[in-house]
Amino acid sequence: MKRIFILFVFVLSCCTFKYMDEGMAALRNQPVQVAFNVLGYPDNEVRISDKIVYVWNNSTSYTYEAPYAETTDASLNAFQYGTAFLSGTTRGYQTQIAQSNCQVKIVVNRYGYIVDTEYYGGEAGCSRYAKKLRAYLNPKYQGAIF
Repeated sequence: MKRIFILFVFVLSCCTFKYMDEGMAALRNQPVQVAFNVLGYPDNEVRISDKIVYVWNNSTSYTYEAPYAETTDASLNAFQYGTAFLSGTTRGYQTQIAQSNCQVKIVVNRYGYIVDTEYYGGEAGCSRYAKKLRAYLNPKYQGAIF
């Protein structure tokens, strides 16, 4: 079961970055309103010379189960029988908390057209934008889980 989950996460991460790459490339040379329609309104904007950089940020926390093994060694001293050495391993799963971020930047020229795009972050953080870009690239996926 865990192997299936790991495979699912691997496939999902490949799709996330595929849609991010393709979607961001498709936004280039489009009016900035297209990006607003696809991604929503940005969290920030920075003016540099005659260009505007729009910035979207997403941060998400999630939990997952990670395997662990703990070895315990002990010695038992029984004077009449000698010393016995004992060793045991405890195995199990422990809950881990992880955080993933994503930042999308779109550069717009003075005429309102997208001239450059970039993003960086993890698959969990970027999946929010990847879903929206997937729907933009393929309208039949509008409202799909992923």
